[in-house]
Amino acid sequence: MVDTASRAHQKPDGGQPVSPGGRGPLRVLHGLLQFPVLSETFIVREMLGLLREGHDLRIAALRRGDQEATATGGPVRDLLERTTFLELPERPSTRIVRLPAALATCWRRHGAAVALRSLTRGRDARTLRPLFEVAGLPAGASFEIVHCHFGPAGLHGLRWKRAGIARRLVVTFHANDLVRPVAEHGAAYYSPLFAGADLLLAVSGHGRRRLLELGAPEDRVRVQPCPVDWGDRPAVELHREPGVLRVVSVGRLVEKKGHRDAMDCLALVAHRHPAVGLHHTIVGTGPLLGELQRHASRLPANLRVTFTGACPPGQVERVLRGSDLFLLPSRTAPDGDEEGLPVALMEAMVLGLPVVSTRHAGIPELVEHGKTGLLAPEGDVETLAGLVERLLREPGLGRRLGSAGRTRVLARHDLSMTTASLVDHYRSLEPSP
Repeated sequence: MVDTASRAHQKPDGGQPVSPGGRGPLRVLHGLLQFPVLSETFIVREMLGLLREGHDLRIAALRRGDQEATATGGPVRDLLERTTFLELPERPSTRIVRLPAALATCWRRHGAAVALRSLTRGRDARTLRPLFEVAGLPAGASFEIVHCHFGPAGLHGLRWKRAGIARRLVVTFHANDLVRPVAEHGAAYYSPLFAGADLLLAVSGHGRRRLLELGAPEDRVRVQPCPVDWGDRPAVELHREPGVLRVVSVGRLVEKKGHRDAMDCLALVAHRHPAVGLHHTIVGTGPLLGELQRHASRLPANLRVTFTGACPPGQVERVLRGSDLFLLPSRTAPDGDEEGLPVALMEAMVLGLPVVSTRHAGIPELVEHGKTGLLAPEGDVETLAGLVERLLREPGLGRRLGSAGRTRVLARHDLSMTTASLVDHYRSLEPSP
């Protein structure tokens, strides 16, 4: 008989066993609502960082993500080979019919104790959701850490922890998951997670404060920066073509990204500087595409707006390198949706591109006005236009801001540093050797 408990703590290549309290590689299960998602490059980078450091990583996703993200190949394809997609019948009657088979599968894959806990632990056990989810997880899996991205995914991870799949549960909160689920389900939505998770991570100090306001225990809330891995790329060379300003905005076409404010601010610049040709490239897709396209058709003739749709990371980098300025006037949406700390902003800064943004959510933690970028109040189109005009008048300012911004991002968000920080968080949950 194979000892699955000891086998679970061996390296994937059959090397030395890893002690749960030791300093060897960790076994980590990433729990995601869907995978892959083209806009969630920060999650892919985080997982690749763990793999590069020799940790054993598996992924469990509740549904398949974007075809566009799958088509990017390379690292995403490699991660898909480590991914299990969980099949959960939506209809309760179907779950009841399939109960014996799911119980037998869970018993065979994970043992009797896990199967029984999946049926009995947690307030939602009677829905049979925990049983079906745990039955679909990789056979013989025993993980030190289940790490879920986004709060709602953490509630699934809580089921897996209760069943005994992992000893510790870590959940990273990003932005909208701190707003919309609470608005829809009430203030107590995350109470079970706050009680049962071992560590709650926020991507910014702003996010940490949001978690504390929702009732998360202060001793289990920490900040874990999102990674960028473009630090080995050379910085852009800012030699703006006379009479032309190329502006880029990257982000989903939703209210909080402020794309309409970006166009309106550039329209003011175009009116006041008719001899300047402004080119505004908007990278991303989303529900506001039609509305934004109609708005773009009414802008001054010397302002041309191009919508590229969603792009893979390599294409995004090429667009950034062909630009003079990154513009992202984020704002709080009418439904309360807000940013965490936009990864697209970090990517522009790490390439040395000057950025103009807003005092919104976690952005001022990275963009210090006048030093690493320029900031305006949310929704203040006139001030935004003035900042763009300042960069038009002072080309040396853009180079200084771009250089300082690159230094700031590399100091805080370089992949090797964020990976080390994340592993430190994991290790802090281990018992002493």
